[in-house]
Amino acid sequence: MPEMDGISLAEAIRALPTQRDLPLIMLTGVYLSPTEQRGQTSVQFAAWLQNPIRAHQLYQTFIQIFNQTDASSLRQREPVRRESNTGSPSNYQTSGSIRILLAEDNTINQQVALLLLKKLGYRADVVSNGKEVLDALEQADYDLILMDVEMPEMDGLSATQAIRTKYPHTQRPWIVAVTAYSMLGDRERCLENGMNDYISKPIRIKELEDALSQATQQLGLGTEKPSENVPAATTTSMPTTPPITEAERIIEAKVLDSIRKLGGSQGQMILQGIIQDYLNTAPLLLEEIQKAITARDANQLRQSTHSLGSSSANLGAVNFAKQCKVLENLARAEDLSLAKEQGQGLVTEYEKVKIALQSECTHG
Repeated sequence: MPEMDGISLAEAIRALPTQRDLPLIMLTGVYLSPTEQRGQTSVQFAAWLQNPIRAHQLYQTFIQIFNQTDASSLRQREPVRRESNTGSPSNYQTSGSIRILLAEDNTINQQVALLLLKKLGYRADVVSNGKEVLDALEQADYDLILMDVEMPEMDGLSATQAIRTKYPHTQRPWIVAVTAYSMLGDRERCLENGMNDYISKPIRIKELEDALSQATQQLGLGTEKPSENVPAATTTSMPTTPPITEAERIIEAKVLDSIRKLGGSQGQMILQGIIQDYLNTAPLLLEEIQKAITARDANQLRQSTHSLGSSSANLGAVNFAKQCKVLENLARAEDLSLAKEQGQGLVTEYEKVKIALQSECTHG
């Protein structure tokens, strides 16, 4: 900004006696890792966002900030103590104060995971790959990491091994593996690589709740009570089953309804924001998929189909996600003989998904 930049302004605000605890958000033109953020200024920002920002992204940031029960923690970021296993009481007995790091490169999955955590009374910081996980651990102590297995630059398994090498057992966070493909031996592979637990995507709220409860008990951070906000599963008998429409075949309405409910009074706005993010990113991933098929690049094909399938499942495009999975499995097996045909089918099915989601945004 002219005359005074954002960092200078933040430092001036912090110098005011009445504004030392005011939450500040820094907007940047480029992504900065936690290490780079610390190098910019000594001011502790509540969040760093990269321009251009979207309305729902800003909204989620506000929700996280205002969920803080102690405003001074935004500035001081006291490390979580883990001495409670010696018998001394822990300072962190409530769900909202357990410090969680979400490691997930897919923005759709990030938003859905944050909504699920919020519903359970938790909040989380977010990073996009294993290297950023290691940077974040240098900045703050985390009790638990929800670690996506498939991430660019450094995957979840490599990040976990690096954590085990660098930190002694008593200083390591509890690591829960999160993976979009559930194959025989996946759980064992994650546990053998040093992860403590395992859940699959799309994440189910009960499975997440159980994993977090297990973590708090193992870390000695108190026994979690079931969240009163999570509705109990109910079975409703219907006299007749209406026929499934074409739109319902393409998008499972119950998945979208669950996102609306998670968002509370702002549920429809949040859902529309997530859908718009998906509609912006899906064509780019489809383009990557077609290029990878042409170049016979199995690794890139695996990554792109994995990402597209994962976010599609989170928005109820189950059949489309299954088609992505078929192509992903071909890439994993490095058998691309049918990849071109499958890729063409993916493009055709996506057009149906796009129309259904656009209709959802229009009519809600």
